[in-house]
Amino acid sequence: MRLLVTALASVSQPTGLAVYARMVSERLVARSRDEADVVSWEGRRGSSLALAVARQRWLYLELDAAAGAARADAVLHLLPEVGRTRRPQVVVLHDVVPLVAETTWRQRLYFRTVVTHATRSADGVIADSEQTQSDAIQILGVAPARVVVVYPGVDLDRYRPSSDDDRPRMPFILAVGSHAPHKRLGLLMRGFAASSIASTHELHIVGPASRFTAALVALRDFLGLASRVRVLPYDSPEELAQRYGRADLYASMSSYEGFGLPALEALASGVPVVVTDVGAARAYVGRAGIVLPREVDVAGAASALEQGVALSVDPKVRALARRQAEGFSWDRTASGLVEAVRGFTSLD
Repeated sequence: MRLLVTALASVSQPTGLAVYARMVSERLVARSRDEADVVSWEGRRGSSLALAVARQRWLYLELDAAAGAARADAVLHLLPEVGRTRRPQVVVLHDVVPLVAETTWRQRLYFRTVVTHATRSADGVIADSEQTQSDAIQILGVAPARVVVVYPGVDLDRYRPSSDDDRPRMPFILAVGSHAPHKRLGLLMRGFAASSIASTHELHIVGPASRFTAALVALRDFLGLASRVRVLPYDSPEELAQRYGRADLYASMSSYEGFGLPALEALASGVPVVVTDVGAARAYVGRAGIVLPREVDVAGAASALEQGVALSVDPKVRALARRQAEGFSWDRTASGLVEAVRGFTSLD
């Protein structure tokens, strides 16, 4: 079976979708150049609307020709979007955040139109987690038989445990991701402020600035945490990997995740995690951290952060964190995607 793989997202930042597109594309091509041909928009920039329009134009006017030139038996879209082609199409669904959490009206419209159409009309849907699989069925209306789960992976070469010599003088807890309300960074900061570790640690929040950032910074200052909480822009992939390795603990109080890739990257770096029970947390955390109820309150968050920092001083826990992540390689993801497409399309 030969695949045309479309990785059409702009990847100017090391976001989860960009990481997924890059790593899966590389691994599929590495498996066999005779098995997959990848069409990527890596590095393309512009407004989100202009990129979306250009992407749809390519999908509906040029996709079939590209699939023919690649001698593809099927098309695997690494985003939930389909085009016009005679070949079977399978899409990857990462989450349905705009349909369950506060986002922009453009994102909600995109999911209600493009994403809903793509997932319902594709020959199959590959979900990042059981949560996303359930959302595809319950929210998007996809038939259960047409959705399977293939977990994302983690770059085990880039994300590695750091030596003790690399640890900063001021230890810190790390949170990575957007500032959107469903990430509940306010709850994380309040829990941090209520904990005993607010006097011994900093909290580093790394993510892209957005319309939610000003309110986040204002809350930080209101809580008197200006000297303890650092709100930082996205690092380069290399700098982010170093930041993971130097952290004492990774923390997320999110109310919704499709998978939760940053927590897995932290585990690969030998860092224990404190995360809410969303996405695939229970599949990868194991005993290398703490999984909290999604409805956790400030007191619960504070207690979990204290317990997490206590775990971080145990070398056995850090070694266990790495072993947990080693079960989630991108090679395994690539193999799972190929098998899923084969199953949906009944191709040999």
